[in-house]
Amino acid sequence: MERTSLDTAGCWIKPDFLPAHRCADLLAQVLAHRQRMPVPALGREPDDRPLRQGVIDGLRIRRHLPEVVALHRRVNTLVDMLHQAPLQPLEDEQLACNITITGPGGSERWHYDRHAVTAVVWLNAVDGGETECCPNYRLRWPAGVDTAPQRWLDQALRPALVRQLFGRRRLVAPRAGQLLVMRGDRCLHGARPVRGGIARINIVMSFDVPDVRLQMSTRRDPYRRRHAEAEPHDPH
Repeated sequence: MERTSLDTAGCWIKPDFLPAHRCADLLAQVLAHRQRMPVPALGREPDDRPLRQGVIDGLRIRRHLPEVVALHRRVNTLVDMLHQAPLQPLEDEQLACNITITGPGGSERWHYDRHAVTAVVWLNAVDGGETECCPNYRLRWPAGVDTAPQRWLDQALRPALVRQLFGRRRLVAPRAGQLLVMRGDRCLHGARPVRGGIARINIVMSFDVPDVRLQMSTRRDPYRRRHAEAEPHDPH
């Protein structure tokens, strides 16, 4: 593996992290699980980037998809090397590892993560659905991220024209077996709408420094906030 510092680079991409046959096997397991057990559907249509997504959370993954659990451990080891310091999955097992199923038209608005590092592994290739990220883009307010000045800074740097002037954009197309690792708390990121008739399926793994507790509420946690806004049916 090439020597790099995730803090310096902001993000790191490995196109062939998983071989094709491994992706096909994991994808088949996910689809079979989805057939057996309904996947909660999350929906939101307030702006030009609607959310149409199903999520298999970490508790279900631990009970029903042990090979994804093993992959999570493998990625944790790799992330430690990239970060050049030990990291651990989020304490909340429901959020530490998710499988997201983003249907046609689904996207993700621009945002930062609350934890230090996010890793994404794609299990299939689709038309559209590219992840857009601006590494190390965030200006940090000295008093912390949970302050009004920090929220003002984040909002001021989010418009497209400002990103074009000051950001260093990376565009990552969905590709089976590809791994993206990024400093999610510093990297502004989102996803373009999925086109065509095939849902994008990826595994999202979240890591933070040891002994850091992620504060949870529907206001502060994106998974639970979206869950509260979920449609009563699976739009995929």
